[in-house]
Amino acid sequence: MNMATEYIKFFEGWMDSIETIPDETQRQELALAILRYAFKGEKYQGNSPFVCVMMPTISKAIDATNYFRECGNKGYQKHRYC
Repeated sequence: MNMATEYIKFFEGWMDSIETIPDETQRQELALAILRYAFKGEKYQGNSPFVCVMMPTISKAIDATNYFRECGNKGYQKHRYC
């Protein structure tokens, strides 16, 4: 997957999840994990339980968004087959 992108779609639910984390350091860690995955393709290597729980779902959403963007750039109409 080409991770070179200038922007990501950041869902409101992600912000809601970040805000529920009681520890500021862990909130920052989740936000940075999202950005590092989206812009650099770096998978989270830390040990925060909050980040470990959230990142699989968030990374799938980022991957799907990138996939659909790539399909759109190619001009395909059928998303599943591009």
